[in-house]
Amino acid sequence: MGRGSAAAAAGATMTLDGDNELARHPLPGGRTLVWRDDGSPYDNTLQVYVLAADGSIIDALEAGAAFTTSLLAFRREGPEVFDFSFFANDRIYRLQVDREPSLRIPFTLPLGFRYKSVLGRHVLSVTTLRTSAAP
Repeated sequence: MGRGSAAAAAGATMTLDGDNELARHPLPGGRTLVWRDDGSPYDNTLQVYVLAADGSIIDALEAGAAFTTSLLAFRREGPEVFDFSFFANDRIYRLQVDREPSLRIPFTLPLGFRYKSVLGRHVLSVTTLRTSAAP
C-alpha cells in the first residue's frame, strides 16, 4: 500500500499500510487511533496511525522484525495510553498519544519500532513498559 513520509508529515490524506485493521480507538479532539497489520504469520508488521477528523494522517509508526511471529494483544486501552504486546516475546509496550506534537529522537524507540516520518514532530511515543516476567 502507499507510503509517503513527507505527505504524512504534512497531514495529507493517503492510503494506510497494512492489510487488516485490528483496532480503532477514538481520541480526544476528533482524532482516531488505528492499528493495522500485514496479516502474515511471519514477518508481520504492525502499523499505528493517528488520524485527524478529516482522515488525514497526523502521525504514524510501525513495528516489525524479520522471521518473528506477532499478535497484537491489549493489556490496557485508552483514552490516550495503550499497553500492548505484539512480538512473540515477554515485553509489554506502552503507546502514548499526546495532544500536541513534540520532537522525538527516533533511536529512543524500542527495538523493532520506527516512525514512518523520521524527521519532524510526533504525537506518538512507545516505551517498553516491562517484561511480563517482571513483578
